[in-house]
Amino acid sequence: MTAIVSVFWRICIFKGGPDTLPANTTLLALIIVANALTSIVASSFLQSLIPVIPDTENMDVALVSDSLSLLTGVVVTQASTAGLVWLILMLTGHSSRLYQTLTAIFGTDIILTIISAAAIFLVTLIDTIVIQVVFLGTFFWNAAVLGFILHKALEISRGLGIAAAVFILIFTIAITQVTLST
Repeated sequence: MTAIVSVFWRICIFKGGPDTLPANTTLLALIIVANALTSIVASSFLQSLIPVIPDTENMDVALVSDSLSLLTGVVVTQASTAGLVWLILMLTGHSSRLYQTLTAIFGTDIILTIISAAAIFLVTLIDTIVIQVVFLGTFFWNAAVLGFILHKALEISRGLGIAAAVFILIFTIAITQVTLST
């Protein structure tokens, strides 16, 4: 277990690429489930830090609705990210790298989500403006890591990899927002 976490960490610090991971569907499925659980737990934890005045009349309905929205958001984000990565890999003739690339993307996202949630929790003790800076910093780190993975998987320059990553992140956020707003 520590070996796979070490591989993901090396990718997070730009020392290894998705090619260091096995092209294994079982590993990919486990990483996707772990990523979803990490995202749900981190989001729930961070939402608990924000004081909300509950509507006691509709509290049970609101909790179920929030849980379903959170789960829907995570699934839509994962599916749209995977779909866009698959499309880019297919169009560039690198579809054989799909499992390794997705494993790297979702595996590094687990680490970055944990770091982001911990950092945001720690800075809530300091100041709210710092939270926004930390959130922005972790977003850029996430974009850089995704760009690095795409740079390696697609054999393109780092700049193009980061541009593709920003496109994927923005498009995924847009798809998720549209899905949750209906």
